[in-house]
Amino acid sequence: MTDPPLISVIVPVHDVADHVSACLDSLRVQTHADFEALVIDDGATDATATRAAEAMAGDPRFRLIAQDHGGLSAARNAGLDAARGRFIAFVDGDDRVMPDFLARLLRVLERTGGDWAACALRYCFPDDSGATHSAIHTAPALDAHPALCRHALATWPDAVAHFPSAWNKLYRRSLIGDLRFDEGTWFEDHAFFLRVAARTDHLWHLAEPLYLQTRGRVGQITGRDDDRVFQTFDVLDRMRDIFTDSPRSGGDAALATLAQRLIGERAEVLASPGRRARFARRAAAYLGDEVDNSPDPCWREEMRWAAPAFRDPRVGRGGYGCACHLARALAEGAARGQEVLIVCPDRDAANRVGALRRTETMRVLVQAGQGAAAAEATGLEAARGAVWRSSRGQVTGLIPTGSINGPCGCWTRGPISALSARLADTDALADPRALAAHLFRRDLLEAHRLHLDPADRDGRALCLGAALAAGRVIALPGPATLARLAPALPARALLAEHDARINSLPAPLAAGLPEGWQRRLFLRALWQNWCAAQHWPRPRRRVMVLAALAGALRRGYRAATPPPAGLDPGIPAPHRAVSRPAPACPGRSRVSMRTLPPFL
Repeated sequence: MTDPPLISVIVPVHDVADHVSACLDSLRVQTHADFEALVIDDGATDATATRAAEAMAGDPRFRLIAQDHGGLSAARNAGLDAARGRFIAFVDGDDRVMPDFLARLLRVLERTGGDWAACALRYCFPDDSGATHSAIHTAPALDAHPALCRHALATWPDAVAHFPSAWNKLYRRSLIGDLRFDEGTWFEDHAFFLRVAARTDHLWHLAEPLYLQTRGRVGQITGRDDDRVFQTFDVLDRMRDIFTDSPRSGGDAALATLAQRLIGERAEVLASPGRRARFARRAAAYLGDEVDNSPDPCWREEMRWAAPAFRDPRVGRGGYGCACHLARALAEGAARGQEVLIVCPDRDAANRVGALRRTETMRVLVQAGQGAAAAEATGLEAARGAVWRSSRGQVTGLIPTGSINGPCGCWTRGPISALSARLADTDALADPRALAAHLFRRDLLEAHRLHLDPADRDGRALCLGAALAAGRVIALPGPATLARLAPALPARALLAEHDARINSLPAPLAAGLPEGWQRRLFLRALWQNWCAAQHWPRPRRRVMVLAALAGALRRGYRAATPPPAGLDPGIPAPHRAVSRPAPACPGRSRVSMRTLPPFL
């Protein structure tokens, strides 16, 4: 019998015929040659075994071991039982490794005397794109880490910051010892990782993406919409037992972190409304008060209501092309568990969108030729969700990435940078953000009879009323920029829009606003109207904005300094301007551009 190899690489394979050859080829070219590769055929039903045999042909370091289908844990355990090396590595049959994967990790352990080492990874998607991850949840960017670092595992939160995966690591066999993976369950890596971590006080980390993980493959366990997703809670119970039996501190905090992470990851792939609702109920019961700490506001609301009828509705309006993008995004898995209403401008567009691949979370409505504001009002009236948001046709808006703990909040990307705060009336009045930048609780809107008036193009009254009714808004990073500019309006239409905005705000909420609040909203609208008019190719049409200013002066909105209710940041205070005669225009009076105050 030959001398045992230094490293045993365990490769479980099951129905990965399209990937196994590339996986084994990446092992054959390893710069460290002293290893054995144990390829465990776990009852594959396709050509996996044949292609594996072809890929390893002529290389004595590779051995194919066949067994009845027992799952990933059973395959890995079979590999552990057959392994002869002093070091152990795991590589999944649909993944690959860089040529120096074994050499680099082995060098770390030999130089440091450590028991195990982990490397960063690269996600590989079907379209040949990719992304890197450090394999540390709390700091995913590679440049956030030194090239090599010793991570102390003094507490359980220290341990669960790392990926619990078996496959991006090299272990001393003595560290694993008699440990084995739990068989007959999904998500088997977590308990194995924690049991290994309980045997040592540190982990070496190499911040280089040496492991190439395939993502988006059909049939992957982590992407299946299957009832076995409920095994998540059994796994969490096992992890609780591991924390309880260990003298290491921080078990409760680590379990809370893992519960949010695992439950949230599983929810991302559940598209079946019935299964998703059952999972939401089970998750809410498991998390208890920790439901409020879920980082995804839409999933948090699903857990609270635990019924598929209460989902996050989105309204898309932007013509046939935009509606098609939204429909395709849904078909590819965006906004799982959220009701999405695509409001089309005509019946023909609705029929063509409906002919696309559809999901149970999408409904197509028609609002013929009345503009985006009318489409949003139609969507809000038809929506069934516990929370509501308008995306105005933005496909990227379907994917929740923020975090909101208040009943009304601003919807932007990134983590919370400011805690929840009570709002003064002037604070609510000062928020210039557009309707699409807000997420609303339906019960809040209904309790205060807040609605969208189609004449209010940017939904300003709804945003203001919701902020006043909630009394609390979570501030997220990003500048408080004004709404995206709508087309400029002539004076009469601008004044009509302003009247509709003022009248749609319920009187009980408006009563608490400071004197002159109507003026502030009007000056904001006037400023936006003027900015929009700058895009007109002919200066003559800007006269409409100046006429609107004249109408504003007649209605008394231009008051003495300091103006009541203030002005938005970035809009200079108005002051008197010297009016000069304008050139004559046959058949029409005209206001000179030189009469325009600087704030316009």
